[in-house]
Amino acid sequence: DGRPACVNCGMCSGYGCPNQSRGGAAVTFLRKALQGGARLITEAFAFKVETNGRKATGVRYLDVSSWPNGKQQLIPADLVVLALSPIETARLALLSGIGNSSDQVGRNLMFHWFTYAFGVSPTRLHGYMGRASTQTVEDFVVPDTLTAKAFGLPYLRGGNLELGGTSWPIAEATTIGVYIHGRLHKDFMRLSPIRERIMAITMGAEDWPTADKRVDLDPTVKDVYGFPVARVTYAPTTFELASQATIGPKLAAILKAGGALVSGFIPRNPPVALPALSTVPTGAHIMGTMRMGDDPKTSVTDRTGRMHDLDNVVVSDGSVFPTNSGHNPTLTIMSVAWHSMENFLGTAAAASAGQTVPTRVLGEQAELPATGLKQNAGIALGAAAAGLAARQAIARGEREST
Repeated sequence: DGRPACVNCGMCSGYGCPNQSRGGAAVTFLRKALQGGARLITEAFAFKVETNGRKATGVRYLDVSSWPNGKQQLIPADLVVLALSPIETARLALLSGIGNSSDQVGRNLMFHWFTYAFGVSPTRLHGYMGRASTQTVEDFVVPDTLTAKAFGLPYLRGGNLELGGTSWPIAEATTIGVYIHGRLHKDFMRLSPIRERIMAITMGAEDWPTADKRVDLDPTVKDVYGFPVARVTYAPTTFELASQATIGPKLAAILKAGGALVSGFIPRNPPVALPALSTVPTGAHIMGTMRMGDDPKTSVTDRTGRMHDLDNVVVSDGSVFPTNSGHNPTLTIMSVAWHSMENFLGTAAAASAGQTVPTRVLGEQAELPATGLKQNAGIALGAAAAGLAARQAIARGEREST
């Protein structure tokens, strides 16, 4: 991709990469798609996929660049790819009235059920330095059938453990430091109990899909453009709570064995005294809502991501996952998007999508901006767009050779 090497500045999560070495969508697939001839329309709110029988004919969107004076626009399309991340993909499908003959659109919503364990080190660890979320332990990803029997479950599964303690001075000052002032605040910041001394383990455990965990259209709340917002309904099952109750204490024990002065884990077991712990999970690992399957009566898409109800609508993000593992989903989302485009466009087009076409579409000195946004939806959309651009390039080559 022509990206520079990582300098281990530690600002990966939640911040834009200062030298664009991080493999975000803007500097990988999206860049290749633009270089291959794709057109990126910004400040656009897509609200309906137009259809005619079993075919999608285009996408209708609002040009919000001059909102509230934005106008509706229609882009005709031979192929429509939905890659908005599970919540918004389901919302667009519901707004469009497509793909829901099975009544499965929006259902089987999954997050990773996060369990957080913390310890305080007697020495400074500099846990915020270096690449975040790259040191993991896989021991709790393996299904545990023995312990599961006590909960009446077929198995228990935790997830990969991310090791580290990524916090920075501003975050430290605005969490605990905001409650103290003057000399005491300065002493607190010099001690850096969060930024420098926190030992942390985050477990992203498997989330069990059910029809009641879902996204639908809110009957009363509308967005700024007048469309119903996505309403998320979620409650953990015995599967998630049993996994946390079993593995949570082990995470605290790991930290204690590693030298922590004190350690513990934060349970999420609604209802609890702290409302923040009994809400819908806030992690960006969102899956389900447009599950794939062989039976049109119980799924939204086939195994390639193509909608059962429409011949030319493909879903290529994490919403097609029928289940989830205890691992981060981005690489799998990339694979699913690639598989979908390879199936729909052909192997040659998908392979060409990975090659850079030396066409400057951004101007001589223009560069795509670094982004700190979560990359799942962007990577899926970029991979799909790269495939479409490759198909156009192949078609042009075939015409020129005849």
